[in-house]
Amino acid sequence: MEKEFILSKIKETEKKFNIKILYCYYDGSILYGTNNENSDIDVNFIYISDIKDILLKKDLPFIDVIKNETKEKNTKHDIDMKGISLNEFLNSLTSMNTNSVDMLFSMFYKENIILEDTEFTDYFKTNYLKFLNRDMKKFINYSLAQVTKFGIKGQRYSELDSFYRELENLVLNNENISLKDSIWNELKELIQLKEYSYIKFTYAPGAIGIDGDIEYISILGKMFHSDIKCNYLKTKVFKLYNSFGNRTKTIAKTKTKTDFKALSHSYRIAKETMELISTGFIKFPLTYSNKLKEIKYISENNVSNEYVEEIIKDIELMFSKIDKLSEKSVISKNLDIDFIEKTILYFHLKEY
Repeated sequence: MEKEFILSKIKETEKKFNIKILYCYYDGSILYGTNNENSDIDVNFIYISDIKDILLKKDLPFIDVIKNETKEKNTKHDIDMKGISLNEFLNSLTSMNTNSVDMLFSMFYKENIILEDTEFTDYFKTNYLKFLNRDMKKFINYSLAQVTKFGIKGQRYSELDSFYRELENLVLNNENISLKDSIWNELKELIQLKEYSYIKFTYAPGAIGIDGDIEYISILGKMFHSDIKCNYLKTKVFKLYNSFGNRTKTIAKTKTKTDFKALSHSYRIAKETMELISTGFIKFPLTYSNKLKEIKYISENNVSNEYVEEIIKDIELMFSKIDKLSEKSVISKNLDIDFIEKTILYFHLKEY
């Protein structure tokens, strides 16, 4: 039923956007081999637009068919389905975008394919090395960003949550009084006592006409001076407080304040980079999927900061070897742009 539903959406999408879908497959945890009974379903496809739309610049580089628009965590009942045009796919792939590289090697995982133009996938499987180059900066930057991204968000939210609760008590009976005439010194004492990292007092240039720097309170990068009223500060902090999604709020309650899904992504990208630069290939499902599941689904009540630090050290160690491995890699330093352009022309002209 699920595959039939996806195939029906493919037909609807082709008709609605006047496109031809050449390849469609299961992405995400199903591709990597880390899915479980509660995993959501990610579906990606590559398409070409009608030649008229391309010439008239009406073609779309990306299409979202089904998307979970809420901030709630996806469930096993959710399907995210999106597409990328052939032109955009090749542009992204030759830039060594991690998602597009995964998309390329997914073509070798026959059991995971929903729909394919076999001439299209055979062409890419035969010539896959011609679309790659040794520049792994996007892999490395994406991986390292995942390590800290939601961990930092969790810590920022945790601090803001603590600060807002303290601020509510301090503001009582001072709502319409300026900070400097009421709670400015109390705020300094609070911040010193709590040792916040993202809430602090700092100096910065004042408004036009004011000489020298003046003192501000910086709350997650937002600056507030002492002349504002207490109730105004409380309102602004509450707005910041509400801007965080449910995922971040959940992370903030954990012992390590680490997003293990993000950490799993980071470890996966590091391992994929090592495999790709060493062998010129990425095999799906991933042979280390059990390790990824261990990181992603581990009970946060039992994990320690030392465990997180150990995973991060493994990631950093892998990336420290990239330059040396690159010297012997079968992946070329340069791209054959002429071949890539001929690929785009061939598949468009073939259809139209």
